[in-house]
Amino acid sequence: DIVIGRYLSPSSRAGVHLLCRSIIDVDDLDSQKISRWIERLGFRALANLAGATYLRRVERIERGVIKRATRVWVSAPEDQAAVGANDADVVPNIPFFEGEALGPSPVAGPILFVGSLDYRINVDAVSRFLDIIWPRLLSRNNRVQLRIVGGGLDERTRDAWTRVNGVEVAGFVQDLREEYRGASISIIPIWEGGGTKIKLLE
Repeated sequence: DIVIGRYLSPSSRAGVHLLCRSIIDVDDLDSQKISRWIERLGFRALANLAGATYLRRVERIERGVIKRATRVWVSAPEDQAAVGANDADVVPNIPFFEGEALGPSPVAGPILFVGSLDYRINVDAVSRFLDIIWPRLLSRNNRVQLRIVGGGLDERTRDAWTRVNGVEVAGFVQDLREEYRGASISIIPIWEGGGTKIKLLE
């Protein structure tokens, strides 16, 4: 009866928008990512010009796909305006509800990272953190602990991280509340990607 596509780019490659009834969960637009990249280039004119040409092409493709989809889902009202679709619904990534209070963070609890570890950006984030930041923390306090929570990590990376002093790779857990309850602090060391706002709220 209906097909729902996750993310605009793979949905367009799969032809979801060409079906008679389709919903595409847009999440982040590639054009928004490219635009931010161009802004960071600053004075590098040649790369900026090439990026701007590519950006216009991506925006044209995105508009064509969005226009043909029956409905579009975005995660925030500002994204609804960016998409420019009349048939766009805001579907928040986190359903807000009044949950139980977790209480104050324990002073002696571990440092916590939570993320899907079959996602390259999260794996790169943790690897960079372990390479650059973790040795500095250990030099100040050799009893500090890092607990890494999330499913999908390959065995080779798991073995490498586990060998690092003070690091525990917990893998997938059923209840994140207990993880946050037991941690003294939670970190978000990602350098790219669109999940920062979700993790901050969580």
